[in-house]
Amino acid sequence: NAVQTVVYAEYSQQTNRVILWQRCRKASLWLLGYAILAGAVLFIIAPFLLKWFYGQEFLEALPILRILVWGIAPFSVTMTISAYFSGTHRVRISLYASLIGFLVCLILDLVLIPLHGITGAAYASVFSYLASTIYFIIQFLLDKKRIAGVD
Repeated sequence: NAVQTVVYAEYSQQTNRVILWQRCRKASLWLLGYAILAGAVLFIIAPFLLKWFYGQEFLEALPILRILVWGIAPFSVTMTISAYFSGTHRVRISLYASLIGFLVCLILDLVLIPLHGITGAAYASVFSYLASTIYFIIQFLLDKKRIAGVD
């Protein structure tokens, strides 16, 4: 969220939409790379971190944490794209992404939790994050086509 706040401040001041789109793309790719790297590191060292911070009992949460990493890392890219749409006065796109994520999570929770318990809830969250992320990316790519004729 800190990244989103800083990026939003920069994006809201940029008047050239093409440059803004290119900067957002670059920042999103960098953030995605960092998030994937951090997620991979977390995936590996999570047992040690859980045990060190919370004790042996919390190692039972390890499979759930490892599932959630698969959704959280890609979802990080939405921070810069959301700031892009907010900075260009299109907050409704973030609202729609949130609604999509909420609906996917709600539906999958209703289906997966009775069948798989907390593991089902973790997978529902991952698919929710991915659905929101995919929506943001599609809207971002469509925006490139929209601004191509403007500048």
